[in-house]
Amino acid sequence: MHLIKHPLILVIDNKQSSRQLLLGVLEELGECASVINTDDALRFLGNNSVDLIVVTISPSDLTGIDFCKSIKQEYRFSNIPVIFVAPLLGPDTEHACWMAGGSDIITNPTAIDSLRIRIERLLQQQLSMQHVRKNSFYDSVSGLFTEEYFAQEVDELYQFVSSTGIPFSLVVIEVSGIALVQALSGFIKGNRVVQELASILLSIVIKPLNKCMCIKGSVFIISLPGVNKEAAKLYKLRAEKALASHMFSSESSLPLSLQFKFGIACSEGRTYKNVHEVLEDYLQHGSQQKAWQYLKR
Repeated sequence: MHLIKHPLILVIDNKQSSRQLLLGVLEELGECASVINTDDALRFLGNNSVDLIVVTISPSDLTGIDFCKSIKQEYRFSNIPVIFVAPLLGPDTEHACWMAGGSDIITNPTAIDSLRIRIERLLQQQLSMQHVRKNSFYDSVSGLFTEEYFAQEVDELYQFVSSTGIPFSLVVIEVSGIALVQALSGFIKGNRVVQELASILLSIVIKPLNKCMCIKGSVFIISLPGVNKEAAKLYKLRAEKALASHMFSSESSLPLSLQFKFGIACSEGRTYKNVHEVLEDYLQHGSQQKAWQYLKR
């Protein structure tokens, strides 16, 4: 079975002999790292992109079950498959492993061929799921990220940033008139308008963590982690100038009937549960776009 990328596998095992046995098998399948307890595992997960976790548990040490349950409750870790290596465990413990969110249970780690096949199969499934999630985050028409990306990836980044007291801002551009272009000239022309707008906005997204998203083809959001409201105003001004300059240039094919509404939403000095709530102040100031219905929870 051919792996489409080089995965990172984390092994959690407090016994050197069994840990070395697992690493000997797994090193054939990808890059491996090992820790001796779940606290070290959490620290490792916080700093690395892990594709699969293998955790050994025993009748005297069942902390791996609680560890699995806890990471499955966090979005950024919830999709990582967890394999329990659990020899000599009774049916109640095996049931607990499944209920915690385990992807597989290996009761005989010395059966090397079976161990390798089962782990390799899970890795392939994980890589396929990563591909599906990546496609759902990307809008092929605009070349921008989607509302799914906003709801999951941006929300996760917001919660991490806000937990440290760092501000998080959003520049919002609502565009009226795209639906009319589609109605009068067809969806192909409407899609070209979206693509042209997207290329302009992408030109002002400089830092890697700043992302530009297209929501239902008529609302554009630029996320700005670490940017306060005053600095966000500069980004908003740049977006206004870039769009105005392009609209009246000889290179523009945008219809002059388009109308733009610019706004800023910022978490600075406020407490919000998620990035959707950051938008509430903006929503309360007259946003009428139906696209917002897809963002509110």
